[in-house]
Amino acid sequence: MGIQANKLNKFYGETQVLHDVSFHCGKGETLVLLGPSGAGKSSLLRLLNLLETADSGALSIANNSYDFSKQVTEKQGLALRKQVGMVFQQYNLWPHMTVMENLIEAPTKVAGMSKDQATQEALKMLSTLQLSDKADAWPLQLSGGQQQRVAIAEH
Repeated sequence: MGIQANKLNKFYGETQVLHDVSFHCGKGETLVLLGPSGAGKSSLLRLLNLLETADSGALSIANNSYDFSKQVTEKQGLALRKQVGMVFQQYNLWPHMTVMENLIEAPTKVAGMSKDQATQEALKMLSTLQLSDKADAWPLQLSGGQQQRVAIAEH
């Protein structure tokens, strides 16, 4: 699974924020987006997760392909976001809830998952992220990096 962007263009009104952006990032590779404020980095990231759609161009990600000359549906966006997570610079964990409570909140309240199933999935994710020992910790007891990994686990 890699990411392939081909001539992505994005406008907000008359302002073009992405100009024929093309790149390929193979599985296991790291790609850095670097640029000044307003350069379009966040807009590009939002396109990669279909939180927004491009005005033109094509995208292949998580074994899915999108041609922005055709309408991309919200259903397609939801399906992609189940496979591809994104953590914003301002990640927000509920400070009055433990790490585990933060992790099971959305699956149980929004997705209708049982508490037992959500807990098992959260424990697996915490193990993967090397945070198994933090399940009962409060967010403010975690380092910034640990908080960000919990935010990744939420998504």
